[in-house]
Amino acid sequence: MATFRDVARQAGVSVGTVSNVLSGAALVRTKLRKRIHAAMEKLDYHPNYIARSLKAKNTKTLGMIISDITNPFFPQVVRDAEDCAFKHSYVLVTFNTDDRIKRERQGLSALRSRRVDGVLLVVAPSPDGDVAHIRNTTESGIPFVCLDRIPRGMAVEFCVGG
Repeated sequence: MATFRDVARQAGVSVGTVSNVLSGAALVRTKLRKRIHAAMEKLDYHPNYIARSLKAKNTKTLGMIISDITNPFFPQVVRDAEDCAFKHSYVLVTFNTDDRIKRERQGLSALRSRRVDGVLLVVAPSPDGDVAHIRNTTESGIPFVCLDRIPRGMAVEFCVGG
């Protein structure tokens, strides 16, 4: 597997220049940028976003939890969210709950474990109104946007469709 240093060597530039191209932190001449991207492609280099997230404090990952993927409404919502995420260099991880609160809790737990940068959520109906798992997610610093439904008993600043 190609490393960061391999890309720099192949492109004939410093590791710092490769870093600047990948992070967008500094302006790099177009000619050098193209050479670095060509080296990355030739070597089949893929940045280690897990390692980068430790320093950057973000994972470039969003989570989406929906109630029923077989509902004809949701595939287009997922597609549009994925297109938007990709345009901003994010990846979207999607969970289907089948409107079951237990699966919603599992999905949020998995997303929190992976330190996602935000969650798009279609709230599953909770017979007892318990939304502690959602509250815990927000208190851990992960922002969320409600799609279609608002969690009972929580103040929500923004909800799409609700």
